[in-house]
Formats: sequence, structure tokens, C-alpha cells
Amino acid sequence: MKKILFVLSQLSTGGAERVISILANNFDARGYEVHLITYVDVPNAYILNKEILWTKFPSISGNRIKQHLIRMRLIRKYIRDNRIDAYITFEHYYGWTCAFKNHVRYITSMRNDPLHDKVSIMERFLRKLNFVYASAVVFQTSEIMDYFPDSVQKHGYIIKNPLPNNIPEYSNHKEKRIVAVSRLEPQKNLFMLLKAFQTVSKINSDYKLEIYGEGSERKAVEQTIQRLGLSNNVVLKGFQKKVNEKIVNAYMYVCTSDYEGLSNALLESMAMGLAVVSTDSAGGGAREVIKDGVNGVLVPVGDDEFLSKKMVWLIKNEEIAIRMGREALKIREELSENSVCNEWEKIINGEKKYEKED
Repeated sequence: MKKILFVLSQLSTGGAERVISILANNFDARGYEVHLITYVDVPNAYILNKEILWTKFPSISGNRIKQHLIRMRLIRKYIRDNRIDAYITFEHYYGWTCAFKNHVRYITSMRNDPLHDKVSIMERFLRKLNFVYASAVVFQTSEIMDYFPDSVQKHGYIIKNPLPNNIPEYSNHKEKRIVAVSRLEPQKNLFMLLKAFQTVSKINSDYKLEIYGEGSERKAVEQTIQRLGLSNNVVLKGFQKKVNEKIVNAYMYVCTSDYEGLSNALLESMAMGLAVVSTDSAGGGAREVIKDGVNGVLVPVGDDEFLSKKMVWLIKNEEIAIRMGREALKIREELSENSVCNEWEKIINGEKKYEKED
């Protein structure tokens, strides 16, 4: 039985956490011995199979350098003691340094647009080291993979995020709600969405905007809602469990990120059959899944006027919105959990080069 170890800081909300939880559960169901290490004590947002061997490292006192060195030593020892075959982590500090001379296949991934990813000089150095010496690096888009040199691309693979098996499907009852599922962070540019919705609400006053998620910009978002006179039309819903069940009958989903790897919320909204509108964000994720005018709408980054026009157009043309949603549903098969995990399994076993898409 092959042994796989995943390491991540926590299982709170987040795209990387969601992907790792899906991979861990799926490979456990396939008969692999799956191990997981986390080291930040926060409430868990994802449920793991009970057979997964989950180790939670205790908190470590001292400065960050000391903490990193101790965790590095503990992970190296864990790999040796448990004879791990494949080690998967997206963490910069605990990558190749933990795999070196441990006779383990080390796999990592780039989860954001590297041009905009705000990491320290040390993390940038470690990322370069990790990517060069990894057995495999998984990218979400060809644009992101192209950013890196041939020394990384020669063992690079493009795999989009898996969709959970339990995504609900739109039931032909559209409510007058526009929804966004997003961390309230600068990268997500929710101010663009609010300015666009101000125009939309003047024409369609019976529509509401619901924003699901939390983040550092909550106060600024609340102030903008008040300043734009949208207090009666915009609701900040905060973090919600089973958010897909709450948005499945919305009229449309909107993503206004300036840059992304590949938005899980966007993929899941398409898989539900919602009409989706997204910025053509840096990183190229949106344009790799959205065919503009066919299964969704792409708009330029930062252009709230163009966004508002497209939102109003979709509201006026419900038949088009429904047709786009039906086309978007096709992504369920392409990015099904098993299909995506099959590609990860090939990488784990070193079986096949995953060709970069044209």
C-alpha cells in the first residue's frame, strides 16, 4: 500500500485547503494510506475520512525562524519514521527541505498568479528552490506555468481544481439575487462589484447582491456599501457552511478578482448551472474555463462600467442566462473529483507526463 503525506498549515476555508481535503479523501477511498499534518489550531472547514491518519503539531514558542526549523525537523522525521512514498505540500517553508535525502517523491503546486502573489523574499527563494528540485509541480493554468523557467516546466503538470461530488444543480427557479463568494481581500476587488451593482440596482431595484465570505477588508466594504447608498440592496453574509446550497438558485454569480490561480467558487457556480460573469483576471484561470458568451461572460479587470452593462444585459435576457448556465454545467464531467484525482494519481506514481494545454 502506497503511503501519501499531505502537509498544510490548517483546514480552514481556502482553495488549497479544499483541494487537499478532496485529494486526501479520494486517495483514502482508493486504498492508499493517507497521512495529514497540520500545525495551526483553528476550526476545521472540511471533513476528512476517519481512516486518514491526521497529526496536529502543537504550537511552538519562539520566533518564526525557530518555529520553521522545528517543524521542518519534525516533518523530516515523520517522513522517515512512516516510510512515506509521496509527500505533497503547497507550503514554501516545508517543501524540498523536508524531502531532501528522505527517499520520497516530493510534489508541490502553484496556487496563485506568481506576478501578483505577495510573498516575502525568503518565501520567493524557497519557492524557486522547491520548484526546481520537486519531482513534480502542479499548475492550475498554462499562463502560470509559462511564467517559470524550463528547469521547472520540464516536470510541470497542468491540472485544474477538482469539483466536489455533492454540488447541487440549478432547479430552473431563478431568484432575483446576484451572488459572490469571496474572501474580503484586496485581490478580489469587491469595490469594482459594488460600483457596478450601484448602476444595476438603479435599473433593477428589486435585485439584491449577496456577498459570502470574510476578510481584512470587511469594514472598508461596509463603508463603501453605505457611501454608495446600497444598504438596502447588499447583504454581507459572512462565512457560511454549505454555501452552494444557499446560492444555487441565484440569478447570476459574479467574480471581480484582479488575479487568481483558478477560483473554486467560480468553478462550483458553473457546475451548479448558474450564469457567471468574471473578470479576465491575471493568471488566466477564468479564460481557461469560460468561453465568453457561451458558458459565461468575461469582462476586463477593473472595468465596473462594462461589468454593469453585462449584468444588466443578462437580467434583461433570462433565456440567454439560462442557456449559458446549461453550457456551464458541462464542466461537472471535465472537472469531476475522480477525473482530476486520476491525473494527480498519475503524478504520484510517476506514470505519465500531463501535457500542457495549447
